[in-house]
Amino acid sequence: MSLALGCRDPEPLPVEHSTAPAPPLCGLATDNALRITCAWPSGPGTLRVVGDGFDRTFEGADGAVVAWGLRPSTPYTATLSGGATWSGEVVTDEVPAELAIVFEELVAGPSRLDHLLFPTGCGSNPGQVFVTDPAGTVEWYGGTGLTGGLASFDETAAGVVVLAGRRWVRELRWDGTIGVDAERDLEVFEFPHHAVSVLGDQIAVLDTRVRQWPSGPFLDDGVAFVSGDRLVNGFVMGDVFDPQGRTGFAPDYWSSVFPGVTDATHLNSVELQPGGGFLLSAKHLDTLFSIEADGSIGWTIAGSSFAPDFAQALTPVGAVSFEFPHHVNRAPWGNLLVFDTGREFLVQAQVVELAVDEVARTVTEVRRWSLGAVCPTQSSAYGLPDGSVVATCAAQRTIYELSDDPATEPSVRRAVRVACVEGEPSGGMPRAKPISF
Repeated sequence: MSLALGCRDPEPLPVEHSTAPAPPLCGLATDNALRITCAWPSGPGTLRVVGDGFDRTFEGADGAVVAWGLRPSTPYTATLSGGATWSGEVVTDEVPAELAIVFEELVAGPSRLDHLLFPTGCGSNPGQVFVTDPAGTVEWYGGTGLTGGLASFDETAAGVVVLAGRRWVRELRWDGTIGVDAERDLEVFEFPHHAVSVLGDQIAVLDTRVRQWPSGPFLDDGVAFVSGDRLVNGFVMGDVFDPQGRTGFAPDYWSSVFPGVTDATHLNSVELQPGGGFLLSAKHLDTLFSIEADGSIGWTIAGSSFAPDFAQALTPVGAVSFEFPHHVNRAPWGNLLVFDTGREFLVQAQVVELAVDEVARTVTEVRRWSLGAVCPTQSSAYGLPDGSVVATCAAQRTIYELSDDPATEPSVRRAVRVACVEGEPSGGMPRAKPISF
């Protein structure tokens, strides 16, 4: 008799299935407190963000989209559609404390601003660019990623272009990407400085180099243009003006780079003009220039008896005066605005509006505002579409909304100082530009 024994396979153990939800397709950006990002496998998509009076749709591609222009510590409903679908609430964070700024009100009054665009720094974090509402709430911020001081900026169609370190021109787009990214060739001993101007897809910066005249070496300021990833010079003052016999002034801005060289003109602003050409302000000449598209002088405006005699000078109708001018630019209504810092270091700065008649070849002073502050460096004055003017005193980090009629009203309708929430301000605040955001 035999005995057969059989084995039965054990029952399989039950498999536990995870019930954890899939990670959301959209959320707060990890590197910026005021951006929402979405990612999906591929293809286009749109992101609509709604909340706190904000309702905007952003277009994405290649499986990604970014929403920007948001306010801190605010809940938003984000709805993704197209290549993927998702909807949920995303709450923005506070601006990091080491970057946070605040407006200190110096003169109370109504504001006509939409938003302000300006660079500033706090503590050990210089080189940030901010967009704020009129009350100073930050709605966009970004670092340049560049070394060296941030000398100037201007708005582009997609963000802001900055000039930094006497070498780089970089576009910081609202969505956090980099657009234009150009630099001066280090083998070319010419340095971009002080000002950048954007018109359409054209970007211009001031630059300078040493040029030898019979009486000695002078700085020859000019205008360079962004071409691909390089800066290419397109105009030099020495071709239209002989600086011999002129002098520089303290403080010597270029002494560490070009010792013993006379800074006779010291261009400090450029503004591209429709149809070609540009406006220039020459601080050390007390002169404003309109340069034609072919590089010739269209006209000049003398601000004092110290200005050189130019055959192209406009004839003043009544008194026209300014000293050490900065930031000449054309207001939306066609007149020129110029920041008058004054030749004496402790003089109070003023903003001057000038009307130019190019047919009659005349210039007339229209309005003049006194800021009640000493502003010896950079500084600016921009016109708003409603005819009002916004000025910035760089040294005081103060923004002024000016009165409509300074002849009968106090010059300043509203004034705020930009301060840091933590620590002391670092670096300067070269201009603040009113923008629609």
